[in-house]
Amino acid sequence: MSTEPRIPPHDAGAEKIVLGCAMLSPEALTEAEAAVKPGDFYRSAHELIFATLVEMAARKEPTDPVAVADRLVETGRLSRVGGVAYLHECYNAPPTVATVGYYAGIVAEKARLRRLAALAEKVEHGIFGGEGTRKATDIADMIREALAELDASTADTAGPRMWSEVVPDVLDSIEQAGSNLDQVPGVPTGLHDLDRLLNGFHPGQLIVVAARTSVGKSVATLGFAQHAAWVHKLPAAVFSLEMTDVEMGKRLLSSASRVPLNVITSGALSDEDWAKVARTAGESSEAPLILDGTASIGLAEIRARARKLHRQHGLKLIVVDYLQLIAVERGENRQTAVAALSRGLKLLAMELQVPVIAVSQLNRGPEMRTDKRPTKADLRESGAIENDADVIILIHRDDYYDKESPRAGEADFIVDKNRAGPTDTITVASQLHLSRFSSMAILP
Repeated sequence: MSTEPRIPPHDAGAEKIVLGCAMLSPEALTEAEAAVKPGDFYRSAHELIFATLVEMAARKEPTDPVAVADRLVETGRLSRVGGVAYLHECYNAPPTVATVGYYAGIVAEKARLRRLAALAEKVEHGIFGGEGTRKATDIADMIREALAELDASTADTAGPRMWSEVVPDVLDSIEQAGSNLDQVPGVPTGLHDLDRLLNGFHPGQLIVVAARTSVGKSVATLGFAQHAAWVHKLPAAVFSLEMTDVEMGKRLLSSASRVPLNVITSGALSDEDWAKVARTAGESSEAPLILDGTASIGLAEIRARARKLHRQHGLKLIVVDYLQLIAVERGENRQTAVAALSRGLKLLAMELQVPVIAVSQLNRGPEMRTDKRPTKADLRESGAIENDADVIILIHRDDYYDKESPRAGEADFIVDKNRAGPTDTITVASQLHLSRFSSMAILP
C-alpha cells in the first residue's frame, strides 16, 4: 500500500472561477453565497478572498480586484492571497458569470468530501489510536452526529423570505385556526384546561416537563403521547431511559383500562380486570405509538432514531424521558453537557417540525423552602434548559410533601414559561395508582 500522503479532494480551478464571478457581478456573489461558505474553499488564499468579498458586499462596497486589493492592503493580508496579480488572475478565470452556480456546486461538493475524509480519519484514530481508544458505541454516536450535521448543512431549507412572501402563509394559518375553533390547533394533551392555555403542542417547540422524583412527570408525558396516538391517531414516539417498553406498556394499559398499576404489575387480576385489560389492548393495538426503552443511549442515537421514525411514520410528537439520563462522554462538564442536550433536542424539534417533550429533574430547591411550589429556576444542572424551552411545565403535588393535605389527589401543572402566550397554573386530578392525570370534574 502506498505511503505517499493523499491530497484532499478539491478543485482549485473551480474555486478561482467562483471568485472571479463574485468579483465581476454582485448577483453572482449572492448566488455563490447561497451555495458555499468561506470555509468550503480548499486554498486558504481563496477562503480569505471570498470572506473579504462577502464582507465588502455586505457594506455595499465595490468588489472588483482593485477594491479588494485595497481592502487587503488595509488589513495587511494582500501578500497572503498572492498579491494584486493573483486577484486579476481569478477575475479573468470565469468563461461567463452565468456559470457561477455550477462551479460553486463543485466547490461545495469537494468540501463535503473533505469533511467525510476527516471523519473517516477521526474514526480510524478512535479505533486504532493506541492509548485511550474509544468504545464502539462512542464512535458510532460520533459518526451519526457528524453525518447528521453534514446532512443538515446540505439539506434544502426554506431560508430567508421577504415579508411579502411570508404574509400570505401567516394569514392562511390564522384563517385555518379560525375555521377550527372547536379543535385544538396543536397536538392535544388530553387535559382540557392545559389545551385551552397552550392550544396544544406545536411543531418546532421544545416542551420541558419537570418535577421532583416520583411526583409524576413520566406519568404526565407518557399520557400526552398516549392521548395523541390512541385518541387522535397522531404518530408519537417515546424514548424512555428509565423504563422498558414493557413497563411503559403496563402503565398505558392501567391508564386506559382503569385497572390499578400495582394489580397489573403483580399479575393478581380478577376476571373483570383481565377483561378490561384485554379489551383495552385490543382497541389500542393499531394506535401509532412507538415505544423505545433503550436504557443507555446518547443524543446522536436519539436523533438518528427519531429521524428514521419520522420518515417511516410522519411523527407528530416525540417524548424523551429524561434529559439527565441521556448518555454523555465521561469527564465532560455536566452543566455543559446538559446544555448541549437541551439545545440538541430543540434543534431536533425545529428540524423535524415536531413538538419534542423533554422530561427533566428539578433540584432540591423546593424542599428547602417553606413554599414547596417549584419555579423554572429549580431546573436541575443547567439554566440553558430554561433558555431553550418554548414551554416549561412544572408539576407540583401538595400531598407529595404532606400526606394529610386537604388537596390530596390534586396536582398543579404550573406553566412557568410559554413563549407563545400566557402562563398559568392548571389544577388536574392526580390518579397515580392508575398511572394517569385527568381533567378536574366540573361539579354542578
